[in-house]
Amino acid sequence: MKIFLTLLLIVLSPTSSFAAEKESAFDRITRTGTIRCAYWLAPPMLMKDPNTGAMSGAFVDFVEALGKALDLKIEWAGEINLSTYLQDLNQGKFDAECGTGWPSALRGKQAEYTKPIGYMPTYVYVKAGNAKLKNISSLNNAEVRFSGHDGGTNTLMKEKIFPKATLVGITGDAPASEALNMIKFAKADATISGVFEGDNYSKANPDTISRIVSEPLRVIPISLTVASGEFRLLNMLNTATDELLYDGTVDRIYDKYSIAKDVILRPAKPY
Repeated sequence: MKIFLTLLLIVLSPTSSFAAEKESAFDRITRTGTIRCAYWLAPPMLMKDPNTGAMSGAFVDFVEALGKALDLKIEWAGEINLSTYLQDLNQGKFDAECGTGWPSALRGKQAEYTKPIGYMPTYVYVKAGNAKLKNISSLNNAEVRFSGHDGGTNTLMKEKIFPKATLVGITGDAPASEALNMIKFAKADATISGVFEGDNYSKANPDTISRIVSEPLRVIPISLTVASGEFRLLNMLNTATDELLYDGTVDRIYDKYSIAKDVILRPAKPY
């Protein structure tokens, strides 16, 4: 009887090799017919109506078109926190990060990225009229304060390119505009931002911020993110992405939002 109970406990133990395996995101999506998308608001790529909760924007249209091509429903599950979203993704709290991805080498250790549907130029923005910060070489010193989100690309790039500069941290759930607000209100001297956020902020807040140079600091792929090891899901999304790139859907979406080819650089066709 004692031997029987011991064997029963081994079988029922969650660490037992007999325990049920965790359901993959791919299997969950095909079972439910729904992709649960988390996102990062970044107008005009991703926007949310504060009254109705309706999602809109060029990347929203692309993700919805992706779902339609795959005969799957897109559920906009909620906003991500940049400091925790990769852990949340790998724990299955949502199926994909559908907020343009912004892959990096460090993030690539924890997640998989789909094929890009474009490339986002990023620039360094400083307070308008700042006579001391005129070029890239002037930024890498401890007297320069960079605003950046916890876990955000602006922080990751600052630490790699301007390691001597001082970081003024922002919580990972703060809006993208907060890094630019820090410059406007003299709480920081510089930040790194995608062209949409930076230029739109500059237009909405004249004479507050400006690009330090005309050339992009870095060009970042625009994609979806799935959990580490989710290769069946990755392949499914890549196949659908190819279809939307090659049949002109992606270009039509960019045209709908009047997004110029020098604002989001288009992927080269492989033929």
